[in-house]
Amino acid sequence: MTRFILAALLLAAFFVPVSRADQAATSSSAYADSHAPIGVMGDHMHKAGERMVSYRYMFMHMDGNRDGRSSLAPTEIATTVPNRFFGRPGQPPTLRVVPTQMDMQMHMLGAMYAPSDDLTLMVMGSYQRKSMDHLTFMGGAGTTVRGGFTTVSEGFGDTQVRGLFRVHESPDRKAHLILGLSIPTGSIHQKD
Repeated sequence: MTRFILAALLLAAFFVPVSRADQAATSSSAYADSHAPIGVMGDHMHKAGERMVSYRYMFMHMDGNRDGRSSLAPTEIATTVPNRFFGRPGQPPTLRVVPTQMDMQMHMLGAMYAPSDDLTLMVMGSYQRKSMDHLTFMGGAGTTVRGGFTTVSEGFGDTQVRGLFRVHESPDRKAHLILGLSIPTGSIHQKD
C-alpha cells in the first residue's frame, strides 16, 4: 500500500497542471522560475542542442544524539547503550566513544545536454568533506570523560548518469521519466 501511495504521489507531481497565466510568464526556459528549486534534480528538459552546466554547494550541520523523539546526552549513551562488541577481548559493556556533532560539505558539478527534444542527458559528480567530533569516556563504565577527538574524511563521491525521457507535453501539462545509474567512482576506503 505504501509503495502504491508513493508511486501515485510521484506520478501526480509530474502531471500538476500549469495555469495559462503561469505558462505565459514562464514559457521560456531562460527564466529562473521556469525550473524547480535548485535542490530538485532533473526537474526540466532541454530543447535539442541545448546545454547547461551547474554548480551546487551544500552544507549540513548535525548536533546531538537522539533515540526516536528523545534527546540523549553523551553521558547517557556511555552508561546505557550496549556495546555490540562486548564479550570480545578489551570491549566494555557500553559504548565508550560517543559522536557529538558532524559537519558535511558537498560541492556538486553537473552538466545537461539534449541530443533531441525528447531526450536530455545528465551527469553529476561531487566532492565531499565530512568531519565528526567525539567524546571518549574512561574504559569499563561510568561517565568520566577521557578526552575528545575529531575525524575527517574527504574525497570524490559517486558519479550519477541519467537520461530524461519526455512522456507527455501539452500546453498545460508536462511529464518526463528519469532513468539513471550511479557509477561507483567514490572511495569506500577513506579513513581518518
